[in-house]
Amino acid sequence: MVYLALDNSTQADINVDVTASGLTYSLTGKNIEESLGLKELLKLNETFVSSIKILETEAASIDPNSEPGYSRMGKLQEQYYDIIANRNETIVNFAKGRGPSFLPFFILQYNLIQEPTIELLTLARDASVKANPNSRYTKIIETRYAEEAMLMIGAEAPEIDLPQPNGEDLSLKSLRGKYVLLDFWASWCGPCRKENPNNVKMYKHFKDKGFEIYGISLDQDPNRWKAAIEKDSLIWKHVSDLQGWGSSAGKTYGIRSIPSTVLIDPMGKIIAKGLRGEELAAKLDEILGSIEIDNTPKQQSK
Repeated sequence: MVYLALDNSTQADINVDVTASGLTYSLTGKNIEESLGLKELLKLNETFVSSIKILETEAASIDPNSEPGYSRMGKLQEQYYDIIANRNETIVNFAKGRGPSFLPFFILQYNLIQEPTIELLTLARDASVKANPNSRYTKIIETRYAEEAMLMIGAEAPEIDLPQPNGEDLSLKSLRGKYVLLDFWASWCGPCRKENPNNVKMYKHFKDKGFEIYGISLDQDPNRWKAAIEKDSLIWKHVSDLQGWGSSAGKTYGIRSIPSTVLIDPMGKIIAKGLRGEELAAKLDEILGSIEIDNTPKQQSK
């Protein structure tokens, strides 16, 4: 299949060659840069898709209920997130580098980006409104933009009220008056577990200065959730509805990958998103006091 995006000002000669080995095409003419850019973009995405398929094939052969399988799934997920992050960054930079165009709109329409930034959504919204303000795709992107805008810096953090490991509910609102880090994680998430030592260090340093962590787990198994809390010495607040990716809090905050964080001020306003490691330490240092993060690779206990 070949995608072309031509407007009324575009003139193009299309030469298509169909052989047993596949299809090739070339374009010449006026104002065809965008269609050529689209061809390049799709080819770029294919390299990432191939890498993801390799991981999916291995994951399908693993028994996640066995200890070796459970451990391997965590490592595969870490590789998957690295690929997705690299792909997203590459594609976003590709689109931004071409200025105002239909490319951001196409990227979102065909789900090339799983977790678009507000910047990309703005580019896509502006391009789609200019091209066809009444199309259903434009309406979809405008809706997505509005959803993301609700979680922009300065917006009031949506309420969460979920059970703790002891079964008692704990609301986010009950922590007003403190700086609160929403930490979306799971026991099976390798990158989350690797980040936990830094979070423990930051929590111990800042907990008496008006800082709290509100961990929201995307686990489904209560025993694995509780065991991970104990094993990693996570001594802050924890909640979960044990619905995995169906987590109500995860849906409210638009969580599509973990670890994912949201920092909230004492008034309940969002002041930062996606901070981890040194970036999170720098932000907490800015508002609460200094701390150093150890970036030395740590051996994962088994």
